Amino acid sequence: MKTIKLDISDLDWKVLEHGDIDPVGWLKNCVRVRVKNISRQVVKEEQDRLIADPNVAMIPATVEEILESHFNQKGYKNGAKKFAAAIRSSNKKTSI
Repeated sequence: MKTIKLDISDLDWKVLEHGDIDPVGWLKNCVRVRVKNISRQVVKEEQDRLIADPNVAMIPATVEEILESHFNQKGYKNGAKKFAAAIRSSNKKTSI
């Protein structure tokens, strides 16, 4: 399990408290919604990848298993690594 620590100013906290009765709950919900949305996208991508692979005999049955399959595939890169690779590639194209 990961813990996320967020430092905000006292004034920003007052703004959150003014606009929401439970700022911590609101932030937790934002993370849950983001995870759910990305999970849907990853599950679709992984199902498509597995269906297209003639070497795959069985596709995982649960969302968790499909996500694990995606993250454990050879050559997997998370968003930060994909972004860094894209920047490096872009820099190579523009260098003289």
